[in-house]
This record gives sequence, structure tokens and C-alpha cells, in this order.
Amino acid sequence: MLVVADMHCHILPGLDDGAKSREMMEQMLKMSYDSGVRAMIATSHYNPRSFKYSLPEYEQRLMLAAMNAMDIDAQYKIYSGQEIFFVNGTVDDLTAGRALTLAQSRYVLVEFAPYHTYEYIRNAVNALLVQGYWPIIAHVERYDAMFGNVDKVTELIDLGAYIQSNASHVTGATGGKRMRGFLHKLIKEGKVHFIASDGHNVEGRPAELGKCAEYVCKKYGMAVYERIFIDNPGRIIAKEMI
Repeated sequence: MLVVADMHCHILPGLDDGAKSREMMEQMLKMSYDSGVRAMIATSHYNPRSFKYSLPEYEQRLMLAAMNAMDIDAQYKIYSGQEIFFVNGTVDDLTAGRALTLAQSRYVLVEFAPYHTYEYIRNAVNALLVQGYWPIIAHVERYDAMFGNVDKVTELIDLGAYIQSNASHVTGATGGKRMRGFLHKLIKEGKVHFIASDGHNVEGRPAELGKCAEYVCKKYGMAVYERIFIDNPGRIIAKEMI
């Protein structure tokens, strides 16, 4: 079994559209661990228009998850973070501490609506970079303006952005052949920095990463697997720039 780190998972119960209960959180943590995950960033959605919870509520559930993970294995670590839906006030929310970076680093996991234009996404990346944040674009394959366009992905990387893709889209379990083909082209060109579960539950969107890690390792080799699933997530936790 390959060991991995999952830097995008909706494990905390009752905050967003992820785990619905403590029991589901515990199931997801065990499922994730059994798939090889030994470090996870608990990225609940940050979008006050859709999900209304306080920072103390987040911290309480994060502690609950961390304690449950420790019960499974003392080496199983849970870190703080959010998947932040970008709007005009996002940078202010980060600066004020209302929104969370990943593992208290300068990395920010940022998402967009499927219909947002490339200009909107590029401007968001620039706005974060100007303030010293290191933006990671969540599931780049889900945005109409980015899907199938390697050149635009490359432009964002050249600006300073990092790219995350979902495991089920890489393997083709969800998303279809065209999405899988697009992501494999990006992986071949070294333009995917992170692959994560984006787990939300135990069935439809499971917190399972090991199968994808094995798939990538077999298809692209040990060095690519280590870079995407271990080294780059490890740099988030170590607060180091890739």
C-alpha cells in the first residue's frame, strides 16, 4: 500500500456539504486511513453565502477529527484549512483571519464557479499573489474556461498558481473520458501539483486516495507519485514553497 497525504477533504461534520455527522466523519477517516492517507487537511468550504458556521465551530470539529484520527493511529495527522470560494472580499477575509490558509501556511485552496471566466480566475490568482499568498486552484478540470485548455493552465502556473485535481477524475471513476484525458495530459507535462480525494462522504464522493496513487504510480512511475502525493503536500505542511 502506498502512503499518501490528502490536502483537500470535507471531513468535518455539519459545516458544509461534506460529512453529515460524527459517525460519518469517523467512517471517512477510517476509509481514508485504510487507503493509505497518513496526513489530511480538513478543507471545509468557506463560502458565507452558502455555509454559515463560525471559526470556533470549525476549530471544535477539527479537534474532534484530530482526536479520532489519533485513536486510529498516533501518526495520523489532521491539519486546518478551507476550500475558499473566491469573491471580491476573499483577500480581506484571509488577511483578517476569517478564512483559513492550508495548515497555517501561505497556501490558499481557492475554488470558482464552473461558469467563471478565465479572466476572473486569473485576476483572483493575481489578487492572492499580490498579498503574498500561494494559490492552489481546486479541481481545475471543473471550470468551463479551463477544461481542455492546457495553455491557460500553463499561464496560471507561470503566474504563480498551483494546480489540484480530484482523484476520481484522474482515474476516470467520475467525470468521463474527456476529463480524464485532459488531466493525463497535464500530469504528463508536470502541470498537476496535487491530486486529492475531495472527499465528501463514504459512497458518492468517498475520502479514498490510495487507488488513484497506485494508478498514477503504475502509469507514470514512483517519482511522479512521490511528487504529487507526498512531496508537494508535505511542503504545504512544512510551509515551504514548491
